[in-house]
Amino acid sequence: MVGRFEEKKVDNIIRDVVTCLGEMILDGIIRGGKILRVKIDYRPATVGIPVAIAIGRATADLYRAVAVFDPELAKYVVTATTYEGHYKLGELID
Repeated sequence: MVGRFEEKKVDNIIRDVVTCLGEMILDGIIRGGKILRVKIDYRPATVGIPVAIAIGRATADLYRAVAVFDPELAKYVVTATTYEGHYKLGELID
């Protein structure tokens, strides 16, 4: 949804992602809900991991939980959650 950022440095990528997410939230495209699943297919992982963290942080207040895809486990790992208890930190989900 955010697109590819082929030749940018990670700091620029993160700023672009957070700006884009902010605009999508203001425009009502991203409204929140139970869980946000973040799957980033970006190599190298040194770029994907910081971007996943930025997405999770920028949207955490809108969702009960944020989960990031772990390709080695082929599952999502809950990395942020509210105190409502629906999801647990570290929980693996499909």
